[in-house]
Amino acid sequence: MTRATYDAPAPDEAEDLIRSLFGLGEVGYVALDWHGQTVMRLADGIETDTTTQTNFFEEYLLNPSLIFMAQRRGNLDCGGLRYVAVGYGDFTMLLMPIAQGNVSIGVARKRDVSELARAAEQLLVSRPVVQ
Repeated sequence: MTRATYDAPAPDEAEDLIRSLFGLGEVGYVALDWHGQTVMRLADGIETDTTTQTNFFEEYLLNPSLIFMAQRRGNLDCGGLRYVAVGYGDFTMLLMPIAQGNVSIGVARKRDVSELARAAEQLLVSRPVVQ
């Protein structure tokens, strides 16, 4: 099994998307499930009490499962799934499906997640690589 680090190499398209997501402002963490490859990045200067291993398993197991279950429900009669927000004690994770897998965006609790979701949706829709 792959052991994750915050600097594991990723395809250029994935790195470009990660940079763009950090550009949304006040984003401390971005991860992608990119065609089955888990890619995780911390913003410069961010310190965290979570470990790379717990973050890896969150990205590898938990987040794809949450998205899958919410998508199944959303596709029944709700018009699909736009995003899932998970409010942890210290931060919020915004999870969004993309064609290649999914995106996870970690922000401080004070960040308006609805506004972030709108901005991230606009960014993702504008990128043909993630449609």
